[in-house]
Amino acid sequence: MQNINTKTLIAFACALYFLIASILIHFLRPDLGFISEPLSRYAIGDFSILLTIGFLAIGICEILVGIDCKPIMLGSIFLMLAGICMLFGAMLKMDLGSTVSVHGQIHNCAALSEFTLFPIAIFLIAAKMPRGKFKKYSILTAIFTLGLMVTLVVLFYMNSMKFFGLVQKINIISDFRQVSTN
Repeated sequence: MQNINTKTLIAFACALYFLIASILIHFLRPDLGFISEPLSRYAIGDFSILLTIGFLAIGICEILVGIDCKPIMLGSIFLMLAGICMLFGAMLKMDLGSTVSVHGQIHNCAALSEFTLFPIAIFLIAAKMPRGKFKKYSILTAIFTLGLMVTLVVLFYMNSMKFFGLVQKINIISDFRQVSTN
């Protein structure tokens, strides 16, 4: 039997909690549009604590996976930075409607930074992996996630939020798959 270290177990538990919270919140908040609403919107209002803890958990997961990469390299540093950005995004809520606040702007910047750093980190980590199926999977996931991130940025700047939530959720599921398999 393979020996699993504590950091790996905690990281997996955090990733799993985030996935479960991300799915459960949609059933608890049917008033929000699954396709159009960003996941951060579910962290405001009823049952918000469920997803806020989920965002904190996935941030901790990314940091732990980054720390666990041996040797520490640029990819693992990017992954840890992505986790720190997720922690900031979790603590500072997004703006609603036409309201613009410093907290909301920091939240947006942290979320965009996490969505940018994560696929780059995975690509850099995968590039240092030995040849094999997992390396190919990691590189394909990084490219797919980077493509989704570009799509999110384009949708955001075009002010076309119609499918923003759906694309973001696909991106997050892709992130979860990668982090939970590292």
